[in-house]
Formats: sequence, C-alpha cells, structure tokens
Amino acid sequence: MRHLAKSALKKLGLYGVARQIVEAYRRRRHAAKTRAFYRQFIQPNDLVFDVGANVGDRTAVFLALGARVVAIEPQATCMAQIEARFGKHPRAAFYLGGVAAQQGELELHLSNVNVTSSFSPEWIERVKSRPSWENHRWYATQRVPVTTLDALIAEHGVPAFIKIDVEGYELPVLQGLSHPVKALSFEYTPELLEAAVACMARLQELGDYEFNAVYKETFTFMLPNWANAAAIYQTLENHPKKHRSGDVYARLRG
Repeated sequence: MRHLAKSALKKLGLYGVARQIVEAYRRRRHAAKTRAFYRQFIQPNDLVFDVGANVGDRTAVFLALGARVVAIEPQATCMAQIEARFGKHPRAAFYLGGVAAQQGELELHLSNVNVTSSFSPEWIERVKSRPSWENHRWYATQRVPVTTLDALIAEHGVPAFIKIDVEGYELPVLQGLSHPVKALSFEYTPELLEAAVACMARLQELGDYEFNAVYKETFTFMLPNWANAAAIYQTLENHPKKHRSGDVYARLRG
C-alpha cells in the first residue's frame, strides 16, 4: 500500500511536496516530545547550563521551556551560529570555550563533522572505527580556553539542570563541580562505558543521586524506574544496539 501511494504521488508530481510535509510533521512531533521530556527537570526561569552546545539545538529547547540558559561551546564556528540564533535573546548567555576540571587551556581535536570534535584523544581512538564513521576526520588541534562548572556557578548561579555532551570528556567536566546540583545529564559512549561508570561514581561523591538512561535522542527512559549506578551500567552493557551513544540522567533523591 505504501509503495502504491508513493508511485501515485510521483506520477502526479506531488511526491516531493508530500515528503516535505511528512518530514515537517516528524520534526514538530519530535520537538514536542523533547520539550515534554525536559519539562520534568526544567521549569520557567530555571537556570540551565548547556555544556557542549554545538549549534544550539538543545539551547533552543531549554529557552522554549522558559529557562535562562548559558550555552558553552569551544568551537568558534558553532558559537557563531548559536549567537546568530539567540544573541538577542534576553535569557541566553554564552561562553566560547570548554569546561574541564581546572581553568586554563586545552587542545581541542577538530573534526570535519563538528559534533565529534573532542578534548579526548582516547574517545577519538575508541569511536573512529564505528560503522558509517569512515567520513569522520580529526584534522587539526586548537588550544581553547576552559573554565569549570564551579566557576560558571560562581558567575551565573546554581543551575537546576546541566546538559553535558562533550564527546568523551564528561568526567573532567564533572571533576570541576564541587557540590551537587538538582539534576543533570551526560553523554555515554558504548565503546567507553567505564567512563560512564566513573561519571556516576563522581556524582555519588557529591550527593545521593539516582540514575536513568536514554538511547540516542529517543527521549524515552530505558528503565521504568530510576536506579543505582550498577543497574544503569548493566542496562547499557546489555543494550542490543552497540556503537550508538545516548545520555545518562542523574537526579538527587527526594
């Protein structure tokens, strides 16, 4: 039936238009699901840190929820796009640089696919052999300034939520945080699950956290209930779809 409909639309010259309508509907539906998911963590006027903001897609979601957002991104070309989108927004602030365990400078390994630029050579070695990643090339390094979560908190206040997506450098980001925040997320990498374990251990040093996880950008929790770090590790280790990242979510109990 689907094939017949496709053939009929092509004969009428309407297939391209119909495809655009379907894609627009899917994007709107996905955006609505994303906002609904983050609404459990973010309320209007909450402060949010978007660490590894890339071109600001998640920043847009947080602003749509009424949050005040600090977008942190080390790639100047990406930050230019963020500021073009949100530079005049009254609830948006920006930091061109990275986040680490200490303030200073770090070498950023630049990728031709900007979402895979990283401060972590180990992460790059682990993921560059992924299926379909043959076109990813880390072609240069650039020294960029880095700050800490503690320094950002001192400047902007304590966030209600922190999103951390920094391509394998999540643990040093968390090492620059010295007291708990209400909720946060950090990216996990199937080829480097020990890093996710270390991140959860770091958070447990700061407070009484419980965890859940989301595969890719499905915005559906893998587990029906929040769990401890061991349960999350087992869930990620046994996930049937390897070579695709996702995010671990953490929230303080109570």
